[in-house]
Amino acid sequence: MKKVLLDASVLVRMVVREELSEVAARILEDFVAGKVEVYTTDLALYESANALLLLAKRGVKGTEKAVDWLSRIPFPAVRILKEDLPIIHRLASERGLTVYDASYVYHAWKNGLVLVSADEELVEKAKGFPVCRLEDYGSLSP
Repeated sequence: MKKVLLDASVLVRMVVREELSEVAARILEDFVAGKVEVYTTDLALYESANALLLLAKRGVKGTEKAVDWLSRIPFPAVRILKEDLPIIHRLASERGLTVYDASYVYHAWKNGLVLVSADEELVEKAKGFPVCRLEDYGSLSP
């Protein structure tokens, strides 16, 4: 069975119509059907809520409902531990990632998951780690 970690770029596409939203919806469908184990991080929930706040400020409707859904997200959120910060910081420094993005990469690797992201820059900089572009989700093997 596929085991994936979703970052905020994917979570937001689950609740707001954007490019590749249909692929994000497929991940949710696969999760409900028992075809994939899905995880996220506590950080991704906050990043997603912040993105929805910014969208609301630009007049996008339905963000309150989207945040409510995120608060009841049906898959587990991996906690980011302070003890992991030095490793995450080093990874960010070596790969030119933000510490936020490096935390996704690290936790996917640490937990035997594939990070799925719509952030092309993150995917490119994390080559060699278990990372998959959102648009390539369908080609992940179980």
